[in-house]
Amino acid sequence: MDPTALQLVKGLILRMSTDKIPKLLNTWGVLSESQLKKISFEKSKETVAQQISNLCEERRITIEDAAQLDIIFSFVHSEKKNWDVYQMTKQQGGEVDISDVKDFKWQFKEHLQKLCINRVMVTFRECGDALWIRIAWGTHYSKPNQRKATYAVYHSQTPYVFISSLPRKHQPFLCQTYQAYHPKSVREKNAAPVEDPRIGRENEEGRERVRKMVLERLGEGPLPKLEFAQYKLETAFVDESGRGILADRTDVPFQCVVKFTSPNLLEAIKSTVLLEISDVPPSTLLTSITQKSRNYFRVTGRKGPLPSTSGF
Repeated sequence: MDPTALQLVKGLILRMSTDKIPKLLNTWGVLSESQLKKISFEKSKETVAQQISNLCEERRITIEDAAQLDIIFSFVHSEKKNWDVYQMTKQQGGEVDISDVKDFKWQFKEHLQKLCINRVMVTFRECGDALWIRIAWGTHYSKPNQRKATYAVYHSQTPYVFISSLPRKHQPFLCQTYQAYHPKSVREKNAAPVEDPRIGRENEEGRERVRKMVLERLGEGPLPKLEFAQYKLETAFVDESGRGILADRTDVPFQCVVKFTSPNLLEAIKSTVLLEISDVPPSTLLTSITQKSRNYFRVTGRKGPLPSTSGF
């Protein structure tokens, strides 16, 4: 069996107060009644956690079982997490009520696994009137990290979703999964009435210009699947007088390599703007990949003195 499952269960037990453990295990429902009677709850928490871990090993629990326990634990201690609130709206306007939970689970899991090339684990559990979603993220080189999961919670008959522990690097994947429901930050909605309408129009016009610019460069249709782009920078540090800051390296340029990776890099670049994750256009170094038909680039710095303001 997967040792990660036992580690996750033991870690959760150690984080709970001893008096709440029996109820947690009963709600979980994985261990049998006869197994629960073998646990000596009056002993130290470390002993109790080890006993439960041994019983789980005897039961040959799966990582899915352990993820279910993690959701229950997070539900009981939900007030200890920081939550971002989003309102889901339909494409043609109006609020969303996800009534077909079974269909939503299937679509959500399928879309997210496609975006992450199956390097993600998604677990669902209904807690009262809420649907909890636990997402463990993996990478190209590692299994999903069960200790740093993301949580999303939907309450039935409401258009709201609460999200906790979402790393910034994974926001594009989750946003693309939610794309059909058009999530909108509640904080953004609440801030709108106090904003000068002229500023609002100017901001919207600016975002629209950026969207058009990105669509002109990358197009509206599907993009080629590209997993990385690499840029090698060669430049020299100089001050305004043209004198090299690193005097002993005047003939040897400073070099570094920047690499962007994603299961679908071009779609991710486009989505950062279309989903309003970013309100500035991506660099032409990224958006020109399709025109130049390559993903390896060499970028050289200017020779001579730099202007008073410069950027890369």
